Amino acid sequence: MRKIIKILILILLTSGITGSLHSQNYRKLKHKITKQQLRAANKDAKVFWKWFKTNINKIENIENNPAIKTELSLRLNKYFKGLSYLLGKTPENYELVISCAGNSEVAPWVVVLTDKAPEIENWKIIPFIQPKQKLSSEFTIYDVTIKKEEPRIIVDTTGNGYLGITVFLNDKRIFSEAEYAIILAYLQEIYGEFNLMYNVSLTNILPKNLIGNRTTISLSELFELNNKRNKPKS
Repeated sequence: MRKIIKILILILLTSGITGSLHSQNYRKLKHKITKQQLRAANKDAKVFWKWFKTNINKIENIENNPAIKTELSLRLNKYFKGLSYLLGKTPENYELVISCAGNSEVAPWVVVLTDKAPEIENWKIIPFIQPKQKLSSEFTIYDVTIKKEEPRIIVDTTGNGYLGITVFLNDKRIFSEAEYAIILAYLQEIYGEFNLMYNVSLTNILPKNLIGNRTTISLSELFELNNKRNKPKS
C-alpha cells in the first residue's frame, strides 16, 4: 500500500494544477491536534509565510530557479513532515496548493498553515488538491495505461453519506499496484484529496466478468454526477 501511495503522489505532483475550489469543512480537522500543537503550528506558520513573501519573486519564476523549488519543499517539511505542494498559474492568479499527499495524519497541519496564509497580491493559497474541472483522458504508470472509458463503476452509499467505490477494470483476477494507483488518481480528480481521505473509499477492483446484471457507470458519468451534486442550488 505504501508503494501505491508513493506512485499516486508522483502522479498528482506531475498532473498540473487543480480545478475549482469546492467548499469543504476543513477546519474541523484542527480538533485532531492539541492546543499546544496548534500554538506551535501557528507560530511556525508565521515563519513560513514570512519566508514565502520575502522570496515571492523567485517563487513566481520557480521553473528557472531549481534552488528555490528545493527550498520550498524543505521549508514545508520543516513546518511539518509529509507536506507537499503544487504550483500553478491561471490568467488571474498564481496558485499554491498545500497537500498532505493523502495522509490524514498530516491533514490538520495543511489547514493550520493555509489558514495563517497572509493576503498576497495575485496569489491564491489552496488547502488540499481539489477536484479537476476536466477528467484526464488517460493515465500511464510504468507500462500500464488506463483510459477513462475502460473502468465501470458501482457506487455504494452508506447511511451517513460515505461512498464506497467498486471498480470493474478488465478480466484479470489480480491487479497491479500501478492499476490501483491510476484508479485512485482518477478518483482524486473527481472528488479531490480531502474527500478521498474522509468521504470516499476505493472498495475494490474486480474483473468485469463479475459485473453480472448489476448496473454500472463510467468514470465520466461519475464525474458528472459529482459535479451535479456539488453544484450550488439557485
